[in-house]
Amino acid sequence: MNILFTVLNWGLGHAVRSIPIIAHLQKQGHQITIASDGMVIDFLKKEFPDLSFASLPAYNIQYKFKFMPFNILAKGPKILSVLFQEHQQVQKIIRDEQIDLLINDNRLACYSKRVPSIFITHQLDVPAPNPMLRAWTNRWHHFFINKHDRCWIPDVEGTNNLAGDISRSKLKTPPLDYIGPLSTIKIDPNKADLPLLVVLSGPEPQRTYLEEKIVKQSVHLPIQTILVRGTNQAHDYHNIPAHLSILDLVDRKTLAALIERAQTMICRSGYTSLLDFSLNPKRLYFIPTPGQWEQEYLAEHWKSQMGIPFTTQKDFDLKKAYEDAKKLQLEMNQQRFESIIDQVINDIKHPAI
Repeated sequence: MNILFTVLNWGLGHAVRSIPIIAHLQKQGHQITIASDGMVIDFLKKEFPDLSFASLPAYNIQYKFKFMPFNILAKGPKILSVLFQEHQQVQKIIRDEQIDLLINDNRLACYSKRVPSIFITHQLDVPAPNPMLRAWTNRWHHFFINKHDRCWIPDVEGTNNLAGDISRSKLKTPPLDYIGPLSTIKIDPNKADLPLLVVLSGPEPQRTYLEEKIVKQSVHLPIQTILVRGTNQAHDYHNIPAHLSILDLVDRKTLAALIERAQTMICRSGYTSLLDFSLNPKRLYFIPTPGQWEQEYLAEHWKSQMGIPFTTQKDFDLKKAYEDAKKLQLEMNQQRFESIIDQVINDIKHPAI
């Protein structure tokens, strides 16, 4: 099949978790065009240099306010304009490239009546801080989910899941497929020789705020540390301690090698990171992105269910985080997402009469 795969540019999480699906589809002989914007395009071009790429308009939402609706409202007219442009651009790609199937990781306006479409999300119940806002947010999100023919959830079904209530829906949805944790990383714990790895990601300016705090505080933690900034934007640090190494935007293979070496990891509590760690236990410590309700909920969920510590970005202390980090104890039976995906695509290619 000729597949258009659209990916949200909101940090690198959506791109990272899409890699196993794209790689499998490519292995099965499907022709794939990847569409996104910004650093996600740059990142995925490194992973799939032989695939076709198309550009979509950027949302460019920044976390200036802790209360997320303020961030959305500040960009409200711009977002509506981008959604309209995004939808029109997707229709053009489908028409010009003769697309047979659209797979969409969380870009709201990437849907079409021309071809079957699949929405990828783990956010079936967005954890807004009050009931009214939660109800409004979820109805808005489900409006777009229901524009698709199916929905793939990278989690396991039931109570022993990774995302808690987030990946369980109380509203109407298209048919759901729980495809299990997605990760390209498989580590050998005997190769862990790096005391501390810090991986940053997510929207600005909060990513930069945390980066600056970590670089400053690294002076007080004299152990070998590698900081992955998660961006190619320029930085200008002076007097960096000798035990701290700073990398910019690394490809998945490099990141996997670093995670394998790490004895302790500090990072955001983004869902893609949790997918990696569910299959590759480490000593962990989380710092949720301020104002991102989901990361705050997931940090609380993993602390209550698995004991992994976290703190707010405002109160973060690098030395204390390193000392408090706890080894993840989790047995997760990985479902074979490949067989589920193959069956869904086969059903689309050969619909029952």
